[in-house]
Amino acid sequence: MTQAAKAASDHAFQLCEVSVHFAELVALDGVSLTIERGEKVGFVGPSGAGKTTLLRLLNASQRADQGRLLVLGQALHEVDGPSLKRVRSGIGFIPQRFHLIPSLRVLHNVLMGRLGQQGFWASLRSLLFPSAAEQVAVHDVLARVGLAEKLFAKTDHLSGGQQQRVAIARALYQSPQALLADEPVASVDPTRARATMELLTRLAEEGELTLGVSLHDQALARSFLPRLVGIREGRIFKDAPTEAWTDADFEELYQLGELSPLEDGYRN
Repeated sequence: MTQAAKAASDHAFQLCEVSVHFAELVALDGVSLTIERGEKVGFVGPSGAGKTTLLRLLNASQRADQGRLLVLGQALHEVDGPSLKRVRSGIGFIPQRFHLIPSLRVLHNVLMGRLGQQGFWASLRSLLFPSAAEQVAVHDVLARVGLAEKLFAKTDHLSGGQQQRVAIARALYQSPQALLADEPVASVDPTRARATMELLTRLAEEGELTLGVSLHDQALARSFLPRLVGIREGRIFKDAPTEAWTDADFEELYQLGELSPLEDGYRN
């Protein structure tokens, strides 16, 4: 392995002058960013700034239009098909809307975390006839998020906070190297928001996972994440240790710009 290749493999994520366009809209514009393995990073900025687009790049579900993107040491422009599938399986992603199937039991929703690592028939067998070992494995993951007793519960019988923890458990069931969460506290009360951030950071520390979280709540970001990356209008506004961020920085970051509703919907 060359010295450059070894250095790249030490990074969880590396973006070099990356841009993403949606029609005429520039969602991300020349973004350069390196996140080391095991780091805990918060992405902050106003709605429409580009945070969700950035997370989709990091979980390998969005292609860059320009620039170079490495995820878990793999240059994404060099992979496709099964290789791209393997890269994605190393990233646990917790979407803002959870994307659970309400009519299924918790067991089956969590089992879906590994479908990307299996072939069609193995996935079908796992969902229809989960083995005893798979049930034990899911139970253990649910125990880590405080839901061990809900293994066979119908997902639509759970509270919103419990469903969020099912989504976290599903991501953990992948045995990922990195965990990404898109606005995980957007729809919960302040007490639950703090508990969610405590859970995510604890799980990252226990599993030695890289953690990336997009947040609007600057108080939570400052409390739980050692590094903050501010994004505004598709560009990096500031990337620094959390203690280096001032109230004036946040005020400038969140100043109302001239984003249209259409742009807000594209960038996120």
